[in-house]
Amino acid sequence: MAKRRNKSNAIRSILAEQPTATVKEIQAALKAKRIKASVALISKLKSGANGATRRPKTHSNGKADTTEHLLAVKALVAKIGSVEATRSALDLFAKLVEA
Repeated sequence: MAKRRNKSNAIRSILAEQPTATVKEIQAALKAKRIKASVALISKLKSGANGATRRPKTHSNGKADTTEHLLAVKALVAKIGSVEATRSALDLFAKLVEA
């Protein structure tokens, strides 16, 4: 029986040759090479093979915090002096916008 890393490498090599192969087709190709791999392992490697990445977490307003936003907030806090002063300035700004 092959080691797990050899199974993974075998699955990756089949995916490189046949990127549109189904899980069952990959399992059949591995069986021909006398490698037994579970459907779960093949699915996991297949889902990561196309370079899929996770979306950044979003807040309740649907907008993701980016590094640029955080750096802008950091600069604002540095300019105003403290986090508390920045919060009170933002509260005053919110009241102005509402009015």
